[in-house]
Amino acid sequence: MVDADIADCFGSLDHAVLRHYLERVVDDPAMIDLLSLWMDGDGSSDDGDHGIELGAVISPLFCNLYLH
Repeated sequence: MVDADIADCFGSLDHAVLRHYLERVVDDPAMIDLLSLWMDGDGSSDDGDHGIELGAVISPLFCNLYLH
């Protein structure tokens, strides 16, 4: 068994890579747009191309998809 922790996982996810993985499993462009809005969160981040909100309900799903 391996126990690992990825430093700043939620804060370091690359949006372009995550969108690429989403597009592979979701056929609906409207749903991709909606998920992209959720990915961008509240827009308070200095770097709009990386990171997702830690407390968002969908964040664990985004991480699992990204780290597949």
